[in-house]
Amino acid sequence: MTDFDFLLNDIEKPSRYIGNEHNIMIKDWDKTKLKVALAFPDLYEVGMSHLGFQIIYYILNRREDTLCERVFSPGIDLERKLRDKRIPLFSLETKKPLSEFDWIAFSVAYELTYTGILTILSLANVPLFSYARTEAHPLIIVGGPSVLNPEPLADFVDIFFIGEAEEALDRIADTYLAWKGSGRTKMELFKKLSEIQGVYIPSLYETDYDGNNFLTIKPKYSWVPKKIEKRVINNLDKAPFPTNPILPLQEVVHDRGVIEIMRGCQRNCRFCFAGYIYRPKRYRSIETIKRYVKEIIDSAGYEEISLLSLSSSDYPEIEKLIDILNSEFSSMYVNFSLPSLRADNFSLELAEKIEKVRKSGLTFAIEAGTERLRKVINKGLKEEDFFKTLEIAFSKGWNRVKLYFMLGLPTETDEDIEEIVNLIKRIINLNKRVSLHLGFSVFIPKPHTPFQWEKFEKEEVIERRKSILLKGLKRRNVELDFHDYSMSYLEAIFSRGDRRLSKILLQAWKKGSRFESWSEYLNPNIWKETFLMEDINPEQYLEGRDLNLPLPWDHISCGVTKLYLLKEREKAYKGEETSPCEWGVSCDYCGVIHG
Repeated sequence: MTDFDFLLNDIEKPSRYIGNEHNIMIKDWDKTKLKVALAFPDLYEVGMSHLGFQIIYYILNRREDTLCERVFSPGIDLERKLRDKRIPLFSLETKKPLSEFDWIAFSVAYELTYTGILTILSLANVPLFSYARTEAHPLIIVGGPSVLNPEPLADFVDIFFIGEAEEALDRIADTYLAWKGSGRTKMELFKKLSEIQGVYIPSLYETDYDGNNFLTIKPKYSWVPKKIEKRVINNLDKAPFPTNPILPLQEVVHDRGVIEIMRGCQRNCRFCFAGYIYRPKRYRSIETIKRYVKEIIDSAGYEEISLLSLSSSDYPEIEKLIDILNSEFSSMYVNFSLPSLRADNFSLELAEKIEKVRKSGLTFAIEAGTERLRKVINKGLKEEDFFKTLEIAFSKGWNRVKLYFMLGLPTETDEDIEEIVNLIKRIINLNKRVSLHLGFSVFIPKPHTPFQWEKFEKEEVIERRKSILLKGLKRRNVELDFHDYSMSYLEAIFSRGDRRLSKILLQAWKKGSRFESWSEYLNPNIWKETFLMEDINPEQYLEGRDLNLPLPWDHISCGVTKLYLLKEREKAYKGEETSPCEWGVSCDYCGVIHG
């Protein structure tokens, strides 16, 4: 028995750590100049379902001078064993200790994975704070959607990448390799890297506070950019995309092929973080999508392929695309799914095309139970259109429907919740055989959206509204699922946090907090104790914000102007809608500068 075999003995799901999956890339360590450990700060089954993670793995490994190997947060059982036996955390591909890599690059999609970053750095024997790391240590790079407010992680990270990395990674790698071995200081590397659009180096900035109020963040040196502009790729067809995805050895969260058919969204939903940070709207061509489908089937053998975007049915030729894919691949019994359908443009023809190979349930995010509240959030869904959609679906034999709602939206009242109950009763009256799954999350005011100034609703209000739903929807064919309030509470704090939260993050992690996005692991008491110990009031991050005060992420631009966000917020409170933008860009109309 090897040392590695002994390490995985009596460990839950050892397949998380074995590696050797189909389509992995292993390169000669001695023949590559740049060595990257690509880290996902959550369990294997979550990270291996994340498309962005596989894209970065593919982009780095296609370079001849670079190798990229993976690492995930180990389960608590393996973490204990690694610490007890003083074994450093290793990569999956070749079991190399992470401290031997040039970069540890984190793909971060969710605020509740931040302690996973500290776990991985600690197990790699890499200093947690950026100021403590020398030129001899790996460079710690973090990217992903949640870093559009990077400040809660700023003290731990050397470099953040803001935006879409497909076109920038090569330049970052080339800049690093020109510096590596040159004898120049890390500050000289940072000076060169700061010239690259999307690169944010937090150690080059200082923050000021007035008591509990954030005041400003500003550059320390004249050559440091005052504002970091999000990096955007203009042509999805030319963007590198992995059509030979790694096939996991165990069941993962999303076990299917994935092709991103569109990036960005035209709908302007005011609560939607992704809808703002992924602007402008861009499409992959039908020819490119068809080619990718064939390559994925050939390399991975998937029988289901998800056509991914924020609103897949808004793809301009979606029916034509489904026709072509069905014609080409239905004989192989390949099923195509659209994970993000809109209830107001779902046609009979599209329903028939999706069900051509096999029928599954339908999922719609309608968010609120009244048209008044949907106007506030700019959801743009009319009840009449929604019921016409359901009539079409029911007539074609669709009897399983998932509906997603949010609780605690701006201007929401108990009456809005009661109308959700009435809405569900109408659906059941329309189809007695329907099986309904209702998911309820708590609204979180996200940065870079028109609601970034709003409050996060208190628990007693959410509990009262839950009781209205539970009392009104006691039916055998209705299943209700409520997202854990404690998770939403913590996410809301870190979504709009500043650098002072690094102390909270570190101390909670030291107290044993791990995997906060898993209900079986989250311990809210640890976080309450930590806030008290550090004398930081968490409520300051949850209350409504003064429109005239600076925000901790003002130095980060996602391409949408603050003036536009304020105008959209004003329209929300007036109950005015903003029509979908066909460009997905445009100056005054949707807040993004054309280009």
